[in-house]
Amino acid sequence: MSNALTKFDDSQDLIVFGDLPDLLKPMQERIYLDSVYAAGISHLDDPERPAGLKPQEKLRLIREPKNPNDLYAIRIENETGKKIGYIPKKNNRVFARLMDAGKMIEATVSIVKKTGRYYSLKVDLWMEDF
Repeated sequence: MSNALTKFDDSQDLIVFGDLPDLLKPMQERIYLDSVYAAGISHLDDPERPAGLKPQEKLRLIREPKNPNDLYAIRIENETGKKIGYIPKKNNRVFARLMDAGKMIEATVSIVKKTGRYYSLKVDLWMEDF
């Protein structure tokens, strides 16, 4: 069986087309997963908390498997451990399962915007894979 990169000659020896170092890349360590808007910001004791966040700032994701409202809840915290919000319920199941399987998921601030009285926070989700 042959494809665009390989073919077998009559002796069934494999012939490789292309330069192997260019074809075989090491596994990427930081993999982009998705961008989501944080949920629950308006319910914080301090709804102004997202105001101090800067683009590309790292945030912590904390899995809450015993959350009574959502079995797949993932809390978003700033670097000092203050709650910022949650990964929305409609988006969190796959990320929660990855975290439950031991994968390291991190978030970075993408956009912080004030609309009326409330802030919206968009975060980019990344998986660290070693």
